[in-house]
Amino acid sequence: MVLINLIAGTGMSSAEIAGASDLAALMSQQGQHAEAAELLEVIHERAQLDVPGRLRFAASLFRAGRYADAGAVYDELLGESRNSPLALFNLAQTTYRQGRRDESSRLHREVLEKFEKTLPDIAARSVFMLDHVLN
Repeated sequence: MVLINLIAGTGMSSAEIAGASDLAALMSQQGQHAEAAELLEVIHERAQLDVPGRLRFAASLFRAGRYADAGAVYDELLGESRNSPLALFNLAQTTYRQGRRDESSRLHREVLEKFEKTLPDIAARSVFMLDHVLN
């Protein structure tokens, strides 16, 4: 991809990061998950992504079927703050996709313990996983 070659050798301004991230989101919406993940990977290497940017990066990796890579990004985010509901829930999903059911169950239970009262929508997804998929 020409855009990846253009940004690979340069530093990126915040406006360029935002534009490239928006392009990656559009690519992902159009089903170009691998290409979106590749673009976000270059951005991740060249710029210090903020938390929402790293969540988008990990989500693109997940959608591209790169579950271990996505899990590594979620682990990194959780290392900074164990109170990130999206990172915790999505890590549980990546472990499930990798066939690590016990770890996925443990992580979904952690989502419930931490966020059942404050984020019932995310907690409900974990309840569904625990009741209907992981049992």
